[in-house]
Formats: sequence, C-alpha cells, structure tokens
Amino acid sequence: MSDLVNLGGFQTVAVDSVRKTATLDSDGTSGLNDWVTGVFGTPFPVEVLISQTWNPELAQRVGSAVGAEYADCHIYGWYGPAMNMHRTAFCGRNFEYYSEDGVLSGVIASAEVNGAAEHGVYAYIKHFALNDQETNRCSFLLTYSDEQAIREIYLKPFEMCVKNFTGDALAVMSSFNWIGTKYSGSNPYLLNNVLRGEWGYRGMVLSDWDGSYGYQLTDDCVRNGNDAMLGFNSYESNVLTDTDSATLVQALRQASKNIMYTVANSGNYTVENPDEAGLDNMTLTFIGIDVAIAAVLAAVELIVVFRWRRKLGKAADGRGKNRKWNSTGILIIMAAEKCRQIHVCIFLYLAFYDSSVDFGWDNDSRSTSRNFSAGLEKIWYFFQIILILFPSRGFSGRKQSRLFPLVLMILS
Repeated sequence: MSDLVNLGGFQTVAVDSVRKTATLDSDGTSGLNDWVTGVFGTPFPVEVLISQTWNPELAQRVGSAVGAEYADCHIYGWYGPAMNMHRTAFCGRNFEYYSEDGVLSGVIASAEVNGAAEHGVYAYIKHFALNDQETNRCSFLLTYSDEQAIREIYLKPFEMCVKNFTGDALAVMSSFNWIGTKYSGSNPYLLNNVLRGEWGYRGMVLSDWDGSYGYQLTDDCVRNGNDAMLGFNSYESNVLTDTDSATLVQALRQASKNIMYTVANSGNYTVENPDEAGLDNMTLTFIGIDVAIAAVLAAVELIVVFRWRRKLGKAADGRGKNRKWNSTGILIIMAAEKCRQIHVCIFLYLAFYDSSVDFGWDNDSRSTSRNFSAGLEKIWYFFQIILILFPSRGFSGRKQSRLFPLVLMILS
C-alpha cells in the first residue's frame, strides 16, 4: 500500500495480490505530451481558446480525440484538463485555464472530460482548488476567500465535471496552495466533505508534483483524502514511520481502494494482451540510457587499458627488463588501478539513478532496467575489491593505497 500511495508519478504500480496491473499516466492539458517516455500526440488548442468558442460539442470532440490518442498508446490517465479561474490577467498558466467564469469553465470542461472517457481515459481534473497563482505556488501560498465565492466561482467547474460525468472512471488532482491555513492536498473539508460527501465523487485524488516543499507529507495527505503522491517516493516526507497505527493502515486501505476503483473502471483492463507490444516506452527509455552509458564507459575503459599497456611495454623495453605484462591478472589489476576516475563516474551514476530515485519497478515487469543497473554495480564492486585486496605498484613504483577504493565502497 505504501508503494501504491507514494509511487504515483506518471503511473500506478502493480499489486500482484489482487492482480492489479501497472498503469501509466501522462501530461498534458492540450494533448498527449509525455516527456518521461518521449511519447507525444497532437497539440490541440489551449483551454482558453476552446472556451472562447462557447461550443461544448466542439470541446467534446477535442476531448474524444485526446482520449483516442492516449488509448492508442495504452496510457489511460490524463493529467488534465485544468480548470482554475482567470482571477487575474497575470497568472502564469491562464493559457491552460478556460475562463474567468465558473459556469462557462464547467460546461466546456465537462464536455472534454466526457469525450476522453469514451475511450476509457480518466481525466485528472485539476488543480483542486483555488490554484489561481503561479508565483510562490510552492512556498506556503495561503489563499483566502469567503465560502460563497469559493462555491460559486472557484469550485463550480469541478462540481459540474463530477455531477455531469457520464463515463466510468474519473480522477482529481489537488493543488499546491493552501486554502486558509490548510494545504489543499491534505484538506479533509475539501477532499472528503465537499468532493466526496456533497458531490458524490468516487475515485482517486492525486497530489500535484510531489517535491515535498516542506509541507507535502504522505502521512498527512492519505489521512485526509489525498490518495496518491505525484512523485517517486524520493523524500523523507514520503516515509510512513507509524506503520503500526490502525488509523494510518485504515487510511492506506481507503486510499488504495480509491486508486484501484479508478484504474479498474478505466480502459486499462480493455487491452486484451498488455504484454503483446513488449516492454513499454518508459522501460525502453531507461534501458536505452543504461546501455548507452555502459557502452561509453566500456569504450573508455578499453582505451585506457590499451594505452597503459603500450606505456608499460615501452618502459620495460627502455629499462631492458623482461616483465610478463601480458599476464591476465596483472592487466586486470593495472587497468582497474588506472581507471579509478572512470569508476567514480560509474559510482556517481549508480548512486543517483539506481539509489536515490525509486521508480517502483521491482513490482512488475519493468524491473528489467533496474536489474541491468544492478549488474553494472556488481562490476563496479568487483574492480574495487581487486584494488583493496591486491594493491599493486603503479608506474611510479610506489605502492597504491587501499583507502581510496575502500571509501568509495562504503559510500556505495
């Protein structure tokens, strides 16, 4: 349950015990724009232009076209459309919000969301709520308004989308800002009382990008109606420490149920054979990165080995000594010794890619890429162990220290 809640960045992870498959979500508000996997679709007109047509039928056709492209790529979660207000002309994201009018925004947004749902795509209607300013949006931005304005203007598009929804699966994305002194992503009055209690919403709520920012706490969010974090379980704020707490376990169970309700009613389970096309684009992308880096490092290692061998041969000839530099063991030790800087590069790569960012792929078939990285890591350890156990004499004739490779192994 912890992985399902914390690893919500552009995906929902697999849950083998209930045969839930791993799924993919994607940006953007005006069409498929998946910068994670490099999959892009038709760039449709932005929301403000669509709302200027005052034509819900046209908006429905746009939503249907967006949904068709998502479904063709087997991506059934759409991070859009966005329906915050044009409260000021200077908001940095007015281009992807419909209007300054709540009702007009609700009519056009509902049409787009229902159009996408025709293809089994669930829209994450966003940003819920009062996310009408980009400046300082992640710096404890406190938004104040009276209840009448909140309900009649700022919540109206979301309410209309929920109440007029004709599909099977819908999702909601909460916002960065605070409403009064309560973060929107952990606001039970907003997410439970209004959204679920008053409007009858059923489904998952996802946070906006989980950068922690000092207030995005997974524990706090799941206890108050926000079911998943849009990130990769990368921060201390994602750690669930009180796992023996009955109230936390209950909150995690409810969050998991909400996530799986949305996924189970989407088009993810209409694909007859999800493995037919082989590995998905996200997996192929990261495997490609692994292979490219490994190839470059191997090439550099070989160049260093051959250049060092040539230097050793010239030095031996110059001193008239008959040393057996072709010995395999000596070559391995000398190559490892003279490639320490290359090994540092491998270490830095593995430390960042393989350790600090956990994509949760160990739960499904996408673990292939991480297994490849684990293989590179074993090679790294092998070279460092050689340096520790068999410190040799370098070109200068001085005995090399065991300390440097030992420190790197401890850091690993």
